[in-house]
Order: sequence, then C-alpha cells, then structure tokens
Amino acid sequence: MNDRDASSERAPAPSTPRPAEEAAPRGSRLRGTAWAFAPALILGGGLAGLGVMTALAIDDPSFALEPNYYQKAVELDAEKRQEAQNRELGWTLEVGPAPIGGRDGAVDLSVTLAGPAGALDDADVQIEAFHNARAAEIRQVTLEGAGEGVYRARLTDVRPGLWEFRFVVERQGIRFTDVQRHVLQVGGKS
Repeated sequence: MNDRDASSERAPAPSTPRPAEEAAPRGSRLRGTAWAFAPALILGGGLAGLGVMTALAIDDPSFALEPNYYQKAVELDAEKRQEAQNRELGWTLEVGPAPIGGRDGAVDLSVTLAGPAGALDDADVQIEAFHNARAAEIRQVTLEGAGEGVYRARLTDVRPGLWEFRFVVERQGIRFTDVQRHVLQVGGKS
C-alpha cells in the first residue's frame, strides 16, 4: 500500500448536503404551516359571526318583514283602485279620543264608523294591529258593533307606544280600508 492509498482511507467521505427542511429547527416548520390556516380561520370566524347575527335577527320581535309583500306589489293597481273607492265613499273611521286601558295591560278600543249621511251600522270591522317596535307580532282583531256607528274590541297585553291599525270594513258588499297610527298607553292618558 502506498501513501496515497493510506491517505484516501483516512480522509472522511464527502458529506451529502441536507435539504433545507431537515436543517431548519422543528419549531420554525410549524410556524410556516400555521400561516396556511390563517385565511381559513379568518373566513370561518366571519361565517360564524354572520350565523350568530342571522340567528339574533330571526328571533328579534322588532325585526319584521311585510307579509305577502311580493303579492302586494303585484296587486298595486288594485290597491290604488281601493284608495280611489275609499275617497269616493267618504267614510271615516275615528279611534276613540283616548284609547286607554287599565293597569292589567289591556286597552278598550272604540272606533266610530261614519259616512256622509251619518253613522254606519251593520258593518264587519277587522283590524290588523301591531306596535311599531314589535311589528312581527300582528294581532287580528274583530270589532263588535255597539250601535250608532260605534265598534269596540279589547286589546290585551298592550305595550305602550305607537301602534299601527290596518282597518278593513265590509258593509253591504262594499269594502273600505284605512291605515292609522295611534299612541296607546296603559293605565294613563294617551
């Protein structure tokens, strides 16, 4: 064996370079992977927030949609004809001067129906009534005739404040409609 062979046996074998992934410490690899999940976490959080807001809006009694709004839009011409008929009839509906109830949360509602010739009896008077702050809670009320064009009903569990009344009156085959807003108070003056 010559010197050359001996030196080659003693020399270490050339090392193969390691890939960058193996050379990097283990913790830094995880940090790079976490960034890949950041957009998914942001989008997921946004969708979760949207779901919570939707659930709250659906359960909120102050949030309401107009029932059959599309059908009402389609029948806009019929509504305009009804308004013209209402003006032609000259009928009026007056809600009593002070719709006030007792301390039990009920209000006695008194409505007077009159035409150009005076009081109108024998009518079927219906109301859709709701508090403006609780428009999803619509009440269907039928008023009873009390004579001399006066019709009465009792509203229970009344929340004080501004109420909307949508009247539909049927008398001798004639239809009359009216929408009014009134402040109702319980146990006080309106």
